[in-house]
Amino acid sequence: MHEHARTRVLVVEDEWLIAELLQEMLVELGYEVIGPASNVHEAMELIDEQTPDGALLDVSLGRAKSFPVADALASRGVPYLFLTGYVDGNLPAQYRSAAILCKPVSIADLQEPLERMSRGPDDGPVMTDGIRKQ
Repeated sequence: MHEHARTRVLVVEDEWLIAELLQEMLVELGYEVIGPASNVHEAMELIDEQTPDGALLDVSLGRAKSFPVADALASRGVPYLFLTGYVDGNLPAQYRSAAILCKPVSIADLQEPLERMSRGPDDGPVMTDGIRKQ
């Protein structure tokens, strides 16, 4: 998809194989990948170096959570999607409006949410295969 050729997506994922797969899927969809970052510190450095147009954030990064990264992105007006392997999705209140993709994700799972993220905020909660908004 050529319309995303300049859209830069930050990938924050602590599992190397998943990060590589996400990178490959994003490139196939026509996005430019920033990262991947495997922890909050690396992600913050990448954001400071070049503000992305969007981000995919694994909720759990080892013992840490990616919420400080989400806050930094939000302060810059950058949309993000959370990724999680946990079904319950009990997020703190300030993150409950964020889109959540349940891992494992396929390229089809990523395509629509990334396009929606690239367009800007939507009009309300959306339920599609592989994504839920709380």
